[in-house]
Amino acid sequence: MRPNSFKYLFIPFINLLVCMHIPTTVCATEPGSGSDDALRRDILAMDARLSEAYAGCRKQRFRSLFARDAQLVFAGRGMARGISVHVDTLRREGCRQRREAAKSAQNIYAVPGLAGSTDGAIQVGTQTFCALDAQPCRGVETRFVALWRRVGGSWKITHLIRYDYAETDGA
Repeated sequence: MRPNSFKYLFIPFINLLVCMHIPTTVCATEPGSGSDDALRRDILAMDARLSEAYAGCRKQRFRSLFARDAQLVFAGRGMARGISVHVDTLRREGCRQRREAAKSAQNIYAVPGLAGSTDGAIQVGTQTFCALDAQPCRGVETRFVALWRRVGGSWKITHLIRYDYAETDGA
């Protein structure tokens, strides 16, 4: 990766973070609206599919939840464009972990598109990665930001930032 390419990959994330801190209708719809509740249900359902695909090592299903050119930023591991690198890492690690993201620990923000339709969503939350058979799930907890976009009637992750890694009790 060229030294200057970092800024080109990171610019969308700066815009995302600005929107998260400016409470205007340009960035997000007002919480509590009916469409906001439907959006929350949709994104949390997609998030559950992501967790199922990850735990079941269903690589094609996992891949299908991301845009082909998704940008991924993992603190400590770096940046990647495209989901293939992440899927390869999952395969190499032997699919020995699962991902849990408590619904109560997720915030969903609508991103309006053309003509007022909701074409995007910002998901901010925490997730825990642990052994497949661990009860309860204790391992590595991270915070994350996922930018979802409606593509052809289905939701896809276009940007994912994972940061603030911490071992949980019992890890």
